[in-house]
Amino acid sequence: MKTKNLLFLILILGLSFNSFSQEEVTIKQVIKNSSTNAESFGDAIKVIKIWAKIPVTIKSGKENAIYLTGDMKENEKDKLSSFCVLKNNVFEISSPYLFLDEESKPKDFSKFRITLELADDVYTYYFRGNGNVTISKDIITEGAGTFNIWDNSQIIIEGEAKFGLLNIFAQANSKIRFNSINANGAILNMEKGSIIDLNGKVKEIEVMNQGEGAKIIGDYNATSFMAHNLAIQDDEYFSKGFVGRPKHKRDPLKIDKEGNIINSKGDTISKSEDKDAEDTRFIKDTFAYSSLLEAIKTNEEDNISKSYDKENKKKKAGDITSQFGYGILGWSNKVSSVDNLFTSPKGQYTLSYSDSWSLGFRYHYKLSKRWAISTGLGYESNIFRFENNVLLTDINGDKRIDFDLSPIETESKLVARYVTLPLFVKFKVHKSFNVHVGAIAGVNFRTSSTGFKRDYEIPNAEVEERWGTKYDNFKPLKLDVQAGFGWNSVNFYAKYSLIPLFKDNKEIEVYPFSVGVSFGL
Repeated sequence: MKTKNLLFLILILGLSFNSFSQEEVTIKQVIKNSSTNAESFGDAIKVIKIWAKIPVTIKSGKENAIYLTGDMKENEKDKLSSFCVLKNNVFEISSPYLFLDEESKPKDFSKFRITLELADDVYTYYFRGNGNVTISKDIITEGAGTFNIWDNSQIIIEGEAKFGLLNIFAQANSKIRFNSINANGAILNMEKGSIIDLNGKVKEIEVMNQGEGAKIIGDYNATSFMAHNLAIQDDEYFSKGFVGRPKHKRDPLKIDKEGNIINSKGDTISKSEDKDAEDTRFIKDTFAYSSLLEAIKTNEEDNISKSYDKENKKKKAGDITSQFGYGILGWSNKVSSVDNLFTSPKGQYTLSYSDSWSLGFRYHYKLSKRWAISTGLGYESNIFRFENNVLLTDINGDKRIDFDLSPIETESKLVARYVTLPLFVKFKVHKSFNVHVGAIAGVNFRTSSTGFKRDYEIPNAEVEERWGTKYDNFKPLKLDVQAGFGWNSVNFYAKYSLIPLFKDNKEIEVYPFSVGVSFGL
C-alpha cells in the first residue's frame, strides 16, 4: 500500500513539475517586407490573409507588429517565429508549425492566440475556413472594402466600418458581423448557410447570390435594393449613366424576419443620358482647350490663303503653324544609371498600353538658313492605363492606387492634362531633313474628366467611377526634355520628364516618358 501511495505521489509531482516548466509567453515580431523587390513595395500592408485556425485579434497600433501568446518553453520560441510573412504588400498569417514536443507529441495550440497591431489602413481581407477573427480597428475609406470569408469562419468587426462600396464573399456556413457599418453600396455573395450581420446604414444593397439558408440579419437601414445601380446617384466619383446600356431601377428591398429576400421584382427601364456628356462638358468648359482651338482655327484659315508653290511652302521668319502629336506613353523609376533609364515599377503601378496626345500652335523664327527656334502654346493629355486590377483607396489619409483583389475585372487609368509651353532649337541637316532638341514646361489642371477612372461590369450594366477633381496627387508643374528628327513638318521624337509625376510621395516616384510622331513642331 505504501508503495502505491509513493508511486502516486511521484506521478503527481511529475505532472506538477511538467506544468510549471511551461508558462504563457508572448513572442513579438515587427512586420517587415520579405520580398527581394523591397524598394517597390516597402513594408506597407495592403492585403491581409489569415489562414490560422487559432483566434486572431486585429487592433490599432503605432507600428505593424504581430504577437503570438501561449504556453511555450524557452527553446520553442524560435520554432514558432515563422508563422507569418509580408511579401509584396500582402501579409499572410498561418497556424504555428505543429512540431513534436520533447515527448514526441504534437504541440497543442488550442490555448494560443494571435494579436495583430496595425499602423496601416487595410481594406482587403481573406479569412480561411474555421477561422475566428475579431477586428477592433476602425476601417474607413471612401473607396472599396473587400471581405472574403471561407467555410465555417466567424468574423466580427467591432470598430467603425465605413466604405464607398463594400464587397462580401461569404462561403458556406460562415458568419460576419459589423457592429457599426456605414456604406454607400454593398455587393453580397452568400453561399449556403452563411450569415451577414449588418448594424448601421447601407444605402444600396445588391445580392449577387443567396444560397439555401443564407441570411442578412441585424439592425440596419437600407434605402433600397438596386440590382445594378450602386450608390451612383449621390457619389460624384461614379458616372451618372451607364454607357450603351439602360439604367435598371428596382423596388425597395424587402426582407422577412428571418433575413430572406422576399422580392426583387418591379423593374423599369429608362434610357441612359448622352454617353458622351462628360467629354462634351470637358470640351465646353475647359478654357485652355477652347483657346487653343480658336488659335488653331485662325492659323488654319490664314494658311488656306497661302500659295502652294514650292517657295511659299518654305517657312519664313515669324511663321505660325498648328501642331498635333501622338505618342506611346510609359513611366520609369528614379534613374540612377543609363541601364535603368526606362525601368518601370512593378505591382499595382505596372502599366499596359498608354498614350499621350497633344495639340497647339507653334511660332517659328529663323535664325539663319540652317538654324531656327520654335515656341508656342499647347495642350497635352496623358492617359496611364494599368495592367492589373486596381482601385483608389485611402492609405494614411491619402488617396492612392491599390490592388483590387475582388473577382470583378476592371479597367483603370489615370488622366493628367496640361497647358504646355515648348521651346525647341532646330537644325537643318540637309534639304528637308532636320533634327531638334528642346524642353516643354507644363501646368497641370484638374476637371471632372481628369484623375483616376475605373470601369467594370456587373450583370446587365457597366459601372464607371470618376474621381475627377478629388484626385489631387499630380505635381502642379512638369518639365520634359525632348529630342528627335524629321522631314519638313513631320517629326519623330523621344521625350522624358525631369520632374516626378506625383507630388509629396503620395503614390510612387515615377518619371513619364513617351515616343511618338508630331505634325508641326
